[in-house]
Amino acid sequence: MDIESLKKKVLDDAVLEEMVNTTFKNADLNKNSYIERNELAVLLKSIYGTLGLNPPEEKEIDDELIRLDLNKDGKLNKDEFKVLVKELALFSLENM
Repeated sequence: MDIESLKKKVLDDAVLEEMVNTTFKNADLNKNSYIERNELAVLLKSIYGTLGLNPPEEKEIDDELIRLDLNKDGKLNKDEFKVLVKELALFSLENM
């Protein structure tokens, strides 16, 4: 399967929703149905490491939280988190 086919599959609503649900469940360490800053930090550091990138700086983590937190409550709900999962999936496909 080529990269463009994989991108289309990732963008498929059912596939993306499954990815979001699985990732959210694993990232929500305290199981409060939100991704809080410390959980986002753990997730991003893990993903950066998997991709062979230097770990994100604390400011980068804060900036990501601010960017994704549309309702400005200081944590990510599943809909806000979905944006990150989609971006990361596409990034990893483009850098295969």
